[in-house]
Amino acid sequence: LRYDEDKIYTSIGPSILVAVNPYKILPLYSTPTLHGYTNHTHGNHPPHIFAVADLVYRNMRDTGLDQSVVVSGESGAGKTESCK
Repeated sequence: LRYDEDKIYTSIGPSILVAVNPYKILPLYSTPTLHGYTNHTHGNHPPHIFAVADLVYRNMRDTGLDQSVVVSGESGAGKTESCK
């Protein structure tokens, strides 16, 4: 059902995001969308790759420690698009 509504992201807690390739262009990566996920609290917005990026950045800034993001999936699953 979420996929039919172009909701390609599902969150499993604040640091795990599952994405499915919609096989079409969706308006998910605009500048206003990016700003909407800057300094946001988990659960206040729908799941999005920008939320994970913001969490990692804030953890790095606040702790001074390196952070890692694992992006995994089959060929053609949309890993490159998610990392742009």
